[in-house]
Order: sequence, then C-alpha cells, then structure tokens
Amino acid sequence: MSIHSNSGEEDLFYLPLEYMNSTSASEPSPSMLASAHPDPLFLQAVLYNCSRLHPRRFTGRFLLSTTPNTDCKVILTPCHEYDRRDTWIHSWPPTSMADFGPDSMRLSKSPVGISSSLMEAIRARLPQNLNILHAAHANPDGLPLDILELHAAHYLRFRPRLLSHSGLQDVATRTTLLNCMSLPQVSNLTLEEVEDRFWDGMAPFWCEEDFTPMNHFPHGDEIPSILCAVKTGSIDILQQLMEFGADITFWTTPQFYVPDPPTPSSLAITTPLHIAIQAGDLTMLSYLLNVHHFDPNAMALVAPTRCHTPLMAAVIYHSKDDGNCCYSAIDMLNQTPSINVDIRTPVYGVHLLHFAVAKLDLELLKRLTQVVPLKKAQSTALGHTLMHIAFLPEDATHVQRHAKSVYQSIHETRDLSGTNDQGTWDPNRTTDKDYTQVWEAQYEVMEYLWHNGINDLSAPDVHRNNPLHYLCGCKSPNLRALEWLRCKPSSSHAWQNQNMYGFSPEDLLEANKRVVDLGREHGLKSWFQRKRSAERRARKQEAWKQLLAPYGRSEYVTLDVDGW
Repeated sequence: MSIHSNSGEEDLFYLPLEYMNSTSASEPSPSMLASAHPDPLFLQAVLYNCSRLHPRRFTGRFLLSTTPNTDCKVILTPCHEYDRRDTWIHSWPPTSMADFGPDSMRLSKSPVGISSSLMEAIRARLPQNLNILHAAHANPDGLPLDILELHAAHYLRFRPRLLSHSGLQDVATRTTLLNCMSLPQVSNLTLEEVEDRFWDGMAPFWCEEDFTPMNHFPHGDEIPSILCAVKTGSIDILQQLMEFGADITFWTTPQFYVPDPPTPSSLAITTPLHIAIQAGDLTMLSYLLNVHHFDPNAMALVAPTRCHTPLMAAVIYHSKDDGNCCYSAIDMLNQTPSINVDIRTPVYGVHLLHFAVAKLDLELLKRLTQVVPLKKAQSTALGHTLMHIAFLPEDATHVQRHAKSVYQSIHETRDLSGTNDQGTWDPNRTTDKDYTQVWEAQYEVMEYLWHNGINDLSAPDVHRNNPLHYLCGCKSPNLRALEWLRCKPSSSHAWQNQNMYGFSPEDLLEANKRVVDLGREHGLKSWFQRKRSAERRARKQEAWKQLLAPYGRSEYVTLDVDGW
C-alpha cells in the first residue's frame, strides 16, 4: 500500500490487486483479507469495490481507476475519519457480491475452513473493522442460519456416514435427516447403538465409535461468531458482538433440546464456557458466568452423543502441567448458584466422576468428591461403574489384540482425547507409549475407590464384563492391582464370571500371558476381524438410501464403510 499527499488536498491510496480479484473457494476472499488488515482503509475500499458493482449505490467517496491488471487507486478526502453514520454504508444492498461484501464467507476443509469477513476481523482483533462490517449490515453471528445448520448436521445422532469430498455439502439437509429419524436426538441409548459395540466394536466409554471430530472442518468449533470472540480472549470484542446482536440465548438459560426452528447459538458444537475452560482463560470464564450469567451447566445439545457440561470439560482438559487452572475453573463453576454436579451426558449417561476416574488423577478425584460423593456416580448407560472405568484400556492399541478372546471381549477405552482412535481400524498400528507408567496412578485410584465404598467387582456392563475383565484385557495388565483385588473375598465370583462372549477374567489373563510368551518366540500378528461392524454399517447405509429416496437424495449415500 502507498499513500501520497497531493498538496494537502487529497491522499492517493493504492489497493493491491489481491483485494480486487475474486479468489477460489479454498482461499480467503478479498473482503475477508481486508477484514483482517489492520488498516481499515483496506476494508472500506473493498466494500466500496462491491458497491460500485451496484451503480445506484455510488456516492463518490472513492474514485477507482479502471486500468486493468493494475492496483486500484482510491482518492480519499483528507483527514476524513470513519463515521458509522455514513450513508454509503447504511445503504448497503441486501444481496452483495460474494467475494467483496460484508457477509463474504468460505466453507471449505482447506485451512481457510468455515469463516467469514466478520470472523476474520474477530481473529485479527480489529474492533474498527468490526464496526465497519456492522455498519454495512454484516450478520452479527458471522454466518447465516442455513450454513450453521449445514455444519451442525454433521454431528447428528443416527445419521448416515459423511461424504468424503471437501466443503459442507451433505447427503441431505439437517431438516430432512431429522424428518427421517423416528427418535429425538436427546433420548435414551438404543439397543442398536449398544449392539454396535458388540464382538468387534471399539469406542470410548462416553461416546460412539467413528464420530465426527470437532475439528472436522477448520474453525468449525468457532461458529457462530461469539465462539470465535471467546477464543481470542478479548472481552472487548465479545462485548462488541453482543452489542451488535449476536445470539447467546441457548447458553444463558437451561436447555433440554435444540429448538425448532433453531437459533444460531443452539447450532454451535461447543459453548463459550467450554472454549474458555479449554484455553485456561479464567478471566473470560468469570466474565461469562458473572457478568452475562451464562448457564454453568450448558451443553452443546446439537451434538448429543458427545456433549458434556463445563465442569466435565474442566476435568477432560485438565493436565498436571496446567498448574491450578483446572481447579480454579472447577471452583469458579461450583460457586455459581445454579450449578448441578449430578447432571449426566444426555445419551451415554456419563457422570462428572466417571470422567474424573478416567483421568487416573487421585488429586483431581479427591477434590471433586469434596463436592459430590462417589456413590452419586453409579453406572453409565453402558453399565460402567467407576471401578470399570479405572481399569479400561487407555486406547485401542492398549488392548491385547493378539488374543482372540480379549479382542472379542474388550470394546471400550477411557480415551478422552476427542479424536477418533486410528488404532480401531488398523490392525498393525503400533505405539511407543509405555502403558506401565499409569500403573501407580491406577493403583492409587483403585484403592481410593475401594476404601470409599466402590467395591462391587461383579457389576456387569452391557457386555457382562466386570471390572476384572478390563484389568486382564490390557496389553500390559497391572498385576499389582490384580493381586490386591484377588485378596478380597468378593473377587472370587468376579474372577470366574463369564461375559457374553463366554470368557472370564481368568480366561483373558491366561490368553494374555500365552500370546506374550508366544510373541517373543514367533512374532505373532494381531488378531483382527471387523467384518461384523462393516456389515452393520452397510446395512444402515442401505436403509438410509431408502429413507432418502423420496427426497431425491439416495444417490448421495455412500456404501463405503471403511473406518475414518
């Protein structure tokens, strides 16, 4: 950019070509580029470039050269300050050119992701550019409702598998998919969902297998605009958006389902509280809770199988490296009058303490039990008690898959990472993790649970596995913990109890030891068979083809049933 004085009468502002030419769907538009530029003249000039394509909106403020393939020359009134009352902005046409207007957006799986001019200005933390876009009637939520619905549809429960190509195009609209479903999104776990986990399934204990990850689309967890503002950590920009009218209604009062028609905030796959907690931004968290009175129990119900409360998020995101940030967030949430520590996740029925035990962090667990007793947790919808979860394998590669009996018996992990476990569909996947490093922490948590009344070793889950089945099915079983439990009189029945696949914990431990010994001599390969899961997927996809046929969308349902 160059600005030249002309005897004090006018300034010449040269707008580079990249701000004048349309770009591809995988690149930011000129309006988005200008919105992220610290000089507001760039954005004003680009918006004018759009308005000149609507001749009736011409006001004479900017005079642009028409020489092709050259930078654009803009003549500005000397010392003119931007004024939101300017008529050329307030008379903005309701349908503006896609690449140059205030509501310019991109919907892609490329790095530009799902974004808009407003959101680019938010990320760049440029309040003046936000004012310019607002005066030009930019959508304060960053994206129109139909785009938010397109994105949210990827997180529907019961839905068909996603299309593999880039962009937001889906097999059908969210409304069409919902109309084809016989059950509401927030409802009890179904037998079909439980059976998906039998024999050869593998999933975290708190959600389904092969879910759509939150980062499936870049910036997908930052829409609508309020989420993007919270992620920047700027309270000023957040307040600015609220003044513009950005929607926050779904997060400020208790909600039990996504409304119909939905609101922008109800279509978000996370909440502002979760983003603040994940970032360790206690100032933002306090502002949301105490100034705007966000509901401390808010969940992103548009993703019903994976949503959880802010308290659960504080546990999930907790790391021993984050100092006391997690504990401070927990204390702050617990001090709010409307906090409910006994809420469970809406489909899998997971309690706050189930997540805490999965972390194998005794200090964290003790801190939480000062607020909620261990016995409040009971079991999840899949039948997992706290003791079950303490012995779950860390991930798919932690399961002893060289033994067929173990592979057929163990189908849940305590993985809280929020990403799909690549080891689920890859029989040859290896890891350099040393699973023995958790033995001490696991032993401490087990001992604490036992001495505080969580000592039912025979409790069955949906596979009729008791806690000892999981302890014996790990690739590196914690033998110290097993020996301690085997000394308890109540363990004798659990030790011999068979699961639905016909194996007892004793059987699994013997098979585990056998393949370890054989593997040292012969280099055994993993026993791996996902035929049943593939057949179930194919059957569901075929059912979806028939359901969507009346809507003319059956051709978009893929029969490809490979894993992620």
